[in-house]
Amino acid sequence: TACATARTESPMARGSVSDVGAVLRGSFAQNRARVLIAVLAIALGVALGFAVQLINQSAVNELTQGVRTIAGDADLSVRGPRSGFDEILYPRLARDPDVAVASPVVEADALVPGRKDPLRVLGLDLFRAAAVQPGLLPEAADGVDMLRPDTVFLSQAAARWLGRAVGETLVVQAGLADVPLRIAGSLVGAGQQRLGVMDIAGAQAAFDRVGRLSRIDLRLRPGVAIDAFRRRVAADLPPGVTIERPAAVLAASESVSRSYRVNLNVLALVALFTGGLLVFSTQALAVVRRRPQFALLRVLGMTRRRLSALVALEAGLIGVAGGALGVAIGFVIARAALRFAGGDL
Repeated sequence: TACATARTESPMARGSVSDVGAVLRGSFAQNRARVLIAVLAIALGVALGFAVQLINQSAVNELTQGVRTIAGDADLSVRGPRSGFDEILYPRLARDPDVAVASPVVEADALVPGRKDPLRVLGLDLFRAAAVQPGLLPEAADGVDMLRPDTVFLSQAAARWLGRAVGETLVVQAGLADVPLRIAGSLVGAGQQRLGVMDIAGAQAAFDRVGRLSRIDLRLRPGVAIDAFRRRVAADLPPGVTIERPAAVLAASESVSRSYRVNLNVLALVALFTGGLLVFSTQALAVVRRRPQFALLRVLGMTRRRLSALVALEAGLIGVAGGALGVAIGFVIARAALRFAGGDL
């Protein structure tokens, strides 16, 4: 009875904070290498998962912002194949009584010497685009530059990427020819899109698209039923040309990249699971090696439940330390990836 009373009243049985701290410090001091490896494994798993999540979210946000910026206030977009379609379709749609504004667009991927990725260039009728895509209107010191065929306006992201400033000449490859374009201003409303805008006639001449359009953005008159108008126009469109809402284009782009994003998330989860398994193995090995210590703690009065809680607390501290370190590393990885590789899908 006396032994039982002493055991019940022992400090170890009461589990004071100082005693628990002493046990934890001793455990970490004896297993520094294993604890460090476990923390790094958790940190790398969390870093990869967090970085992938940030990059995917940023890419989808950039895609959404890009579609909204380029489509502007358009209710519908008439799109053709990559080679475009005959521009004779434009006046027919522009004269439709249900159409308030029709904005023709020529899209081209311009190769820039010294850059692996192409620069997206849009040819716009800037007077029409002012009513449909106001975010693509450039800032120019001379308004006539917006009509010159040899000028281009770059977004701030494109200017940083290319290392070019206003007034310099940008040489792009169109087919087998080099086309010099003078940078006449910037696109403030383009966000982080690597984008160039020029007059539509100049874009058609520079990129061998004379008489061809890539798409026509339509803004309908108030009160017009969009779905009914879309069905009516779709019935008369040439083969290979479609009319869709900008939101449908965004959904299609997201669905194309969904498998890529899912694969990255699965890889990140595998890394995180590997880190968790390593923590479990480290703790299991530590428990096996510390059986004599645990036996002594039990003799001193620590209950089985408190001993299990102590082991779980050790693993929790390792996980918290690795998770905090992983969040910081993941943020740095995502920021570096978005800065050097871009935020597009």
